[in-house]
Amino acid sequence: MKSAAEIWKEWCDEHANRGPGAPSDLNRDIIDLAPVAASIWRIDMRARRDGAPDSVLLACERALDDLEAAGFKIETYVGDAYSENLRVHVVEHEGGEKEKQIVECIHPAVFLNNKLLSKAHVITRGTG
Repeated sequence: MKSAAEIWKEWCDEHANRGPGAPSDLNRDIIDLAPVAASIWRIDMRARRDGAPDSVLLACERALDDLEAAGFKIETYVGDAYSENLRVHVVEHEGGEKEKQIVECIHPAVFLNNKLLSKAHVITRGTG
């Protein structure tokens, strides 16, 4: 059975040389995968939180590994200091006494080969 990374590579190889218009079609298709990557992350987080069976956790881990092997990176920024330079969307801010930081991720940032496909949606806490 082929891994998701192998299937993805075959698809890219097959579609890379389609002639005029291929790059824009390919870019659109790649961007469409950002919500899929975020959904796999969300399933994994909920499975871990809810104590899912080991088989489900392993399937999630393999799916995330396959995404990484295909060049995708999922970033939550949880625990990082907040900066205006971060490419995140703050959906909620809670006051606090410490330096402003990211305390929760609602939707992760998705990168492909270090290019941002979708911004993280986060909750921050602190002053600053």
